Amino acid sequence: VSMTVGFIGLLLALWMHGRIGFSQIMLLYVMALQLIFSVGLGWILASLNVFFRDISQIIGIAVLFLMIISPIGYTADMIPAKLKFLAYGNPLYYIIELYRQALFGGISLPLLLGFTLVSLLSFVLGHRLFMRLKPVFSEYV
Repeated sequence: VSMTVGFIGLLLALWMHGRIGFSQIMLLYVMALQLIFSVGLGWILASLNVFFRDISQIIGIAVLFLMIISPIGYTADMIPAKLKFLAYGNPLYYIIELYRQALFGGISLPLLLGFTLVSLLSFVLGHRLFMRLKPVFSEYV
């Protein structure tokens, strides 16, 4: 809810300054992809957490690591070629880059299509895993 309110405020500010265009409207699509990816990842992690209780402890460390290597305070161009594999394996990289490109104009189509595929894959795999394991959750809780 707060992200939607903030998004409406952002669009109003862009509109008042005359800087709204197609790429800024694509923010809606990026937000939807982020939601789809997050739900799928949530289903996967929730399913695994039932059987492996330490998953919840690992998630905190993994999120911290992903935030450290995410291109928030720097651009993707500043990442050395030898370390690009870390960025490409980080789902936050795609989300942050898509938001940055949408805000500042010109979304990269390969990046958008790639994250669309990753989001849909996460959602479908997460849903299938959750529904497949749902009948046995009560035995392990």
